[in-house]
Amino acid sequence: MTDQIKVEVHVDLEALQDSRFTASSKVQQLGDILSPEDVDALIANFDQKEADQVLMAGFGSQYAASGPYVEGIAKVVTRQDDPELPLTRAEQELIIITLLTSQRLPMELSLHIYLGIAHGYSAEMIGEVMMFTGIYGGISSFAEGLFTAEKTLLALKAMVDENKPLDPATVLTGLIGLFNG
Repeated sequence: MTDQIKVEVHVDLEALQDSRFTASSKVQQLGDILSPEDVDALIANFDQKEADQVLMAGFGSQYAASGPYVEGIAKVVTRQDDPELPLTRAEQELIIITLLTSQRLPMELSLHIYLGIAHGYSAEMIGEVMMFTGIYGGISSFAEGLFTAEKTLLALKAMVDENKPLDPATVLTGLIGLFNG
């Protein structure tokens, strides 16, 4: 059993109403949560195949009745980078982050924010993707996405600071617990 991580996110409503508050400033603040050393530690401990196994195990159990369909999805989603493929795994993560932001699925979004970081995208870039998703898909999607991103990044920061194992299974399980606990 892994330790649960608790993160509190406080929203300053007055700051949100302040005319000086801008969406881009909130996105920039996301970039201040993880230090470059924190990001390096997360990337150094990342293994795509391990992450795929954890995600597919959860996905398969959620949709057990759709076994063959899930297996087909797994083959597409877990394929490794290939110069013949039009999208890299990293590019796929930005698309997935966009979709999950628009669908307002915080736990799933959290997992893919971590995967985006592990693939080398900055928190600020991920926030920008969410901002544009909100512009075209509804500001409430952006607001919830920012909340999820902040909660996720604070949890990742806590894992690094507390010297927890940073392998994908531990990180993904911790994030799932954070949103389902």
